Amino acid sequence: PVDRTEIAFGSAEVAPSQYGKVKNIADALNAVLRRNRRAQILIEGHTDAVGSAASNQVLSERRAESLKR
Repeated sequence: PVDRTEIAFGSAEVAPSQYGKVKNIADALNAVLRRNRRAQILIEGHTDAVGSAASNQVLSERRAESLKR
């Protein structure tokens, strides 16, 4: 299942109001890793269609990195 965490327009920072949701996702991912240490997990960040493809790619990567942290 996919869970989506809201991030403000143009931002890569997770809002404090979303920390509980991020913790739930992290707990689920940790459970997967406890069952299979070799599991690989892909975290993606998404944007809307506003802005150039290049700037949206950078923002997507920043969002994924923010959630990873």
